[in-house]
Amino acid sequence: MFLLFLTILNPLYKIDEKAINTSIYPISYSQYLFITCYVVIMILLPYINKFIRCMEREKLKNLLITMIILWPITMTFLGGNFAFNQLSWLIVLYIMAAYIKLYIKFDDKAIKKNKIIMIISSLLLVLSPIIYNTLGRITGIEKYTKSSRDLASISSILVLVASVSMFLYFINKKKFSNNIINNVAKCTLEVYLIHENTFFRPYLWDTILKNSNYYSSKLLIVHAKFSIVAVYVISSVIDYIRMKTIEPLWMKLYNYLENKLEKKKRLF
Repeated sequence: MFLLFLTILNPLYKIDEKAINTSIYPISYSQYLFITCYVVIMILLPYINKFIRCMEREKLKNLLITMIILWPITMTFLGGNFAFNQLSWLIVLYIMAAYIKLYIKFDDKAIKKNKIIMIISSLLLVLSPIIYNTLGRITGIEKYTKSSRDLASISSILVLVASVSMFLYFINKKKFSNNIINNVAKCTLEVYLIHENTFFRPYLWDTILKNSNYYSSKLLIVHAKFSIVAVYVISSVIDYIRMKTIEPLWMKLYNYLENKLEKKKRLF
């Protein structure tokens, strides 16, 4: 779909064999890295769960501490990557979540402490890129600009602390349901698939939104907020149209094929 879209907008856009294969087999070609990692983890899940159940609590904790020191702490403060990759890190995060579920119990004091950690780490996560970028502009030292990106990366210890504390905050919060939140949230995957498409992403950020033009502009923050909201809203509208048009047709076909298969099974 995106190749067709880009070809219409730009007839000179080059479509080669790799582009076609990536569009047909997006998971195997890691076009959407998160989706690819998710699928691989789902395949490996029975073995990961067995590993977690067989591992003693102390050894599992030591493994997590080792991986946190080896990756986020070392990468944040010393640089390098120690063969870091998203799949391995998502597996570590899954083991961490399992450890919390199996062994960590929260009382009121622990919940309040976690809330403080969440607020502080989230504020640092938001403010640190601004501070480092400002220092980089004032001093002209490129290292500060690079550090601002590193602190917001998936491998940052600051991101780990903020995300885990936020996760713990919500799982200990009183459960509730909100239709508006649910309707917005269920479009998240479609938003990701649209704006992270390998072929569409450069066109979106460079040609449509022209992000690079605002890098040194006073309107940078305004442009960033507008871009985020616009991308989410428009992608959500596209997903809503898909749910009302294509999805019912697909479900009818799926149910038809499923019924046919069930009838054939009964014959045997």
